[in-house]
Amino acid sequence: MKLGWDRLRSGAGKAGAALGALLLGMLGTVLVAGAAESAREGVELARRSRALDAEIRRARATNDALRHEVKALESDPVYLESLLRGWRRAGAGERVVE
Repeated sequence: MKLGWDRLRSGAGKAGAALGALLLGMLGTVLVAGAAESAREGVELARRSRALDAEIRRARATNDALRHEVKALESDPVYLESLLRGWRRAGAGERVVE
């Protein structure tokens, strides 16, 4: 019985091609899954960025309000007196600010 090396080689070539196609398909699946995960991460990062931007705007508004409050406390005796009276730290006849 004589082996046909050509037949053996062509059979191995077909198996190799099938294995290559299988590996290529698996690689494609992994790449598509990675791209989908990257897209989800991008959407999540955009959402977090918008939330942080809103938080920064709120913090800046609070900071501005506090800055105005400090300025009023330092320079507006009527405002200071009204606060002290509201907190019941000054009586009706007491003079708070000189």
